Amino acid sequence: MLPSYVRAVPNGKEFGDFLALDLGGTNFRVLLIRLKGKEAEMIGKIFRVPESVMRGSGEAAEIFFYSAKLITWTKGFNASGVEGSDVVSMLRDACKRREDIDIDVVAVLNDTVGTLMACAFKENSCQMIINTEWGAFGDDGALDSIRTDFDKA
Repeated sequence: MLPSYVRAVPNGKEFGDFLALDLGGTNFRVLLIRLKGKEAEMIGKIFRVPESVMRGSGEAAEIFFYSAKLITWTKGFNASGVEGSDVVSMLRDACKRREDIDIDVVAVLNDTVGTLMACAFKENSCQMIINTEWGAFGDDGALDSIRTDFDKA
C-alpha cells in the first residue's frame, strides 16, 4: 500500500477548468471538469487503447501520464521503458510535441484517490477512503496459490 499524501479534500470553493486523464484497462477516458464553487460540469470522451500500446509495441508516450514514477504496469499494460520513469515528464513532453495543448499537471492519482476527491466534492466530511477491491492483486502469478475466483475476475 502506498500513501496518497492527500491533505485536504474539496470544500466547494474551487474554481477552474481541469483535465482528467484516466487510463484503465482497455479504455482511456478524457474529462474536462469545470468547477464553479459547489457546481461541477463534466464533458468526457472515451478512447479504446490499441493493443500495440498496451503490450509495448507502440510508443508509450502515445498514451501519456508535478513528478510521479510508474512503479509497475497493471491492467494488461506492458509498454517498455516506462516503469521507473517520471510519467508527468512524459505527459508534458507528449503535449509539447503536439504544440496545441497548454496544460499544467497539478496532480497524479489513482482511481481510489480520484473517488475520494469526487465524493468529497459533494460531501467533504470524509477524510479517508479505503480501497477494498485489490486491483491487480497477484497479477504477476506470485499469489496464485491463494487467489480466489473473485480475485481473478
